Amino acid sequence: MTTKNMSRWSMMMLAATLAVASGCSKQDPFADKPESIRNGVPPEEDREPPAAKPVAADALRIDTLDFYTFKEGVEAEFTVTGRVLIPNTDFDLSIDNMRDFPNASFDSASGVFKWNPPRETTGQDYGAPKRLVVRLTTKSAPIIGTTKSILLYVTRGENDPQIIEVDDLKRIATREREIRPFKVVVRDPDAMDLEGLRPRLLAVTNRRGVSDIAGLIYMKEPSSTEPNPVQDATDKSKWTFNMIMDLRGREFTAHRETFNFALQAVSRFGRTGTRNIDADIQTDVERPQVSWVDQIDAFANQENRIQFTVYDPKGEGRLSVNWVTRLDTLPGSATGSCTDQSRDGAQLCTISWKPVESAAGGPPIDIEFEVLNQSKVPGDIKFIKEKFRRKVQIKKLSVTLPPMPGASPSPSPTPSTPPAPTPAIPR
Repeated sequence: MTTKNMSRWSMMMLAATLAVASGCSKQDPFADKPESIRNGVPPEEDREPPAAKPVAADALRIDTLDFYTFKEGVEAEFTVTGRVLIPNTDFDLSIDNMRDFPNASFDSASGVFKWNPPRETTGQDYGAPKRLVVRLTTKSAPIIGTTKSILLYVTRGENDPQIIEVDDLKRIATREREIRPFKVVVRDPDAMDLEGLRPRLLAVTNRRGVSDIAGLIYMKEPSSTEPNPVQDATDKSKWTFNMIMDLRGREFTAHRETFNFALQAVSRFGRTGTRNIDADIQTDVERPQVSWVDQIDAFANQENRIQFTVYDPKGEGRLSVNWVTRLDTLPGSATGSCTDQSRDGAQLCTISWKPVESAAGGPPIDIEFEVLNQSKVPGDIKFIKEKFRRKVQIKKLSVTLPPMPGASPSPSPTPSTPPAPTPAIPR
């Protein structure tokens, strides 16, 4: 054996000796090795199972439109459906924010969402946006979920205001030249007791013609102590208006007639409600007038006929005369009478008087009489009584002339008779 070979063999022996010596110090040379090595499992079979792949976002789907409109006070509905693209996987549908939708309901089985938005949902605005959050959640592992936000746009519920009460203007007539206050009650659910948000009430024409009096109807001006309209304390939808029918300065009728107009309530949203109104108007009673204005001269020892007319300026009343001064007490012989002069109610009154001579040259003698003007309207008890005082001066005739054949034996004052009054013509 060559020296080189011997040296190689010696090294191998030394290594084997060291290996044996090292093995003697430990009973299990694989004690610190993994379980798979100690059990003789091949390295390729020792790997952990791969993690499950994440579920794709579109595997969970909520199907419905992105936008729906609702109206206050009107119930509407829509359907939400869900899908899970994982085999054999059930799911639940729910609403995350149901508390934000008063009066709403959601059936998770059918996916039907129903809602009747309350009247106050939009407040003072025309519309209000709301967000409904729908959630889909799986029932089995892996438990996952998704949500979808749906825009619900709520428009205001516009109501036509209603005129529910009006004072009776027909049963109790209004007299010409009067101001007649009356009340009107309007129901307006959309009104609020704030400036610009209260209902309004207008008088409008409903039948054109002489019977229309819409232009004479208006609201009474409000004040700090008397607002107009006034909101009902128990029913906030009711409003009471104080209205005026102003009949001053116009002639309407010679008797009693029915006139008309319409009231129109207007809400803050421009919605309207109209009601036709009939109103009875009856003529007023005028102060009677007389044609006897100035002092009249009468002549002693002569038969005098003093004539004058009493009349209603509108020719609508029923006249009567009462002599306050007792004619039979006048110096001399005197009588008086009044007779109808025309169908307009004027009367011609005549005083026949032959004063005694001793009354001549004395102070003027007063003659007083009352004229009563009563309404001709059935059931109307209105009347006006006016007292008049007129003067007669007794004089002597300076020259006595023989009577002419066929002539009056004595002069008499010429009666002053005004033109016949013109009957009132309704406008």
